[in-house]
Amino acid sequence: VTDDSFPTPISLTTQWSQCSGPGTLTFGSASLVDTTAAVSSGGTYTARLQADDTSATTYRDLTFNAYLNPLQIWQAQNWTPALSDPAAAESLDPDFDGQINLLEYAFGTEPDAATGSPVTYSNANVSNQTYLRMSVPKNPAATDITFTVEATSDLTNPLSWTSAGLVIETNTSTQLIVRDNVAAGPGVQRFMRVRVER
Repeated sequence: VTDDSFPTPISLTTQWSQCSGPGTLTFGSASLVDTTAAVSSGGTYTARLQADDTSATTYRDLTFNAYLNPLQIWQAQNWTPALSDPAAAESLDPDFDGQINLLEYAFGTEPDAATGSPVTYSNANVSNQTYLRMSVPKNPAATDITFTVEATSDLTNPLSWTSAGLVIETNTSTQLIVRDNVAAGPGVQRFMRVRVER
């Protein structure tokens, strides 16, 4: 905002207001040109900055997309319009690769490229014993995701899955590697899985 120094004395005021949007815009300080705004729901908003020097009044509108969480940002990067496209829903698998959108988001994989699960398994040899190991890629932008690796010897008992005692070898913003704490061998089968929650 600039003023032409007329009339004098200079008296320039500015004011932000909301023109449209699916929710409410709450400005940090509506009278400041540089301010912040919080949204009550995601979607497309239009805000107006008005300037008045007591002789002339003018305004400029600003239209932008607002998101409430990292998942909505990821959805917007992959669908247009993200917040109204049914294919963007967390529980859907639009590329039919067996990974719902929540998993694609958590793992950092493409929701429109059928690639299957990026989770890998390997064996770790420790003190002459073999342990199952799981490697999980993590999307560093998915800061609202919790990964829990669990293991069991009994696939018939859903209550036997546990994360207790598992060895976390690596846990960074991009990768989680977890090793089982029960050695596999003759008569001992081990299984691992990762649970993803938001």
